[in-house]
Amino acid sequence: MQSVKEDRTPRMGTFYTPLVQFKTAAGVEVTATSKSGQNRRYVIGQSILVLYDRDDPQNLQIDAFWSRWLVVIAAIFFALVFFGIGTGVFVFHR
Repeated sequence: MQSVKEDRTPRMGTFYTPLVQFKTAAGVEVTATSKSGQNRRYVIGQSILVLYDRDDPQNLQIDAFWSRWLVVIAAIFFALVFFGIGTGVFVFHR
């Protein structure tokens, strides 16, 4: 990691967006800013895992639990809510 940008918002607190340098699987050296900020502070020079688009390595994000699973968890939550509503409507209107 080469540098860290700090963004403060009143509602969400402070997010840190690192500028990282890495080598792709094809051996191309890339320097880019993460598309996703994290709420933990990073140390310059620290190694972090990133996920990047093979066709556009500049499009990357930090490989963290929430960056991988947030959309999946939200989809499961809403699926369960709608399943519960549907089941309730089905049972009470029988």
